[in-house]
Amino acid sequence: MDARELIAKELHRRLSSVPGTKIVFRNPKVEPTVDDLPCISFFELGDVVHKRDQRGGIPYYIRTFNLIIEPIIASATEGESTPDLITYVKEVKKKLYEGGINL
Repeated sequence: MDARELIAKELHRRLSSVPGTKIVFRNPKVEPTVDDLPCISFFELGDVVHKRDQRGGIPYYIRTFNLIIEPIIASATEGESTPDLITYVKEVKKKLYEGGINL
């Protein structure tokens, strides 16, 4: 399994553990329904290879893997949506950076 897939699986695992999250979508093609909320979608973008080298005849790459993470919530009122989203994003960040910046 390549490193990109391992990173995506670890990201999915961490995002799935955010309190209250019903589902995490990877590269979704359709919008989530109200029944899916709160949920998190993440979109894999292209990656940029910064360096290619070899170790013991095996190629390795230093690259940047770009993602967009989109937390989606449903609030009781429009006035509550901003504070609710801020709280939810804080929880997402806690799980994302759990154990340090090591993805």
